[in-house]
Order: sequence, then structure tokens, then C-alpha cells
Amino acid sequence: MPSEKMPYCFARLDIVFPLGPDGLRQVPPSCSACARVQACLKQAVNTPAGLEMRAERMAAMNHPTGSGVRGFFRRWSTLKAMHYQVGRQQDKDDNS
Repeated sequence: MPSEKMPYCFARLDIVFPLGPDGLRQVPPSCSACARVQACLKQAVNTPAGLEMRAERMAAMNHPTGSGVRGFFRRWSTLKAMHYQVGRQQDKDDNS
């Protein structure tokens, strides 16, 4: 796929995985019919906007993964890594 020209909507989180009226993200029917939907969504969640979405979701979780201090540090480490990736993506985009 790298040599193919991607459509305008490819990996744009607000288009391919928008918030629905109920506040949950959903793949629109037009994207579900696309042959590139899996690659598109994978790339969309690894963009700065996608990483921020994942970090917000993780921070808002009511039931943490793991318990006690170990679970706290696991969540903290994951959030820190996501924020680091967002910064790297933004730096790469700024240098392009």
C-alpha cells in the first residue's frame, strides 16, 4: 500500500472514528465498506490525536487494570509512554 495514493480521509481520526451522538466512537458505514479500513484505523490511533484519545480513555477508566501500587505504576508508565509518543509524532510532523 505505500506506493498507492491514499484517500483524503485515510488515518484521520475525526473522519474514520468519530464520536457518535452517544459520546462513543464508531466507524462510519462508509469506512466499514472500504478495503483499507484496518490499516486506516491502525494508523489513525497511532497519530497524535489517536494517542491522546487513548491516553484520555485510559485516564478516565473507572476500573483500573491491576490493583494497588503495581497497577498504578503500570497505568502511569503507559500514559507516560503515550504522551512521549505524541511529542515524538508532533516533532516529526513539525520537521517535515
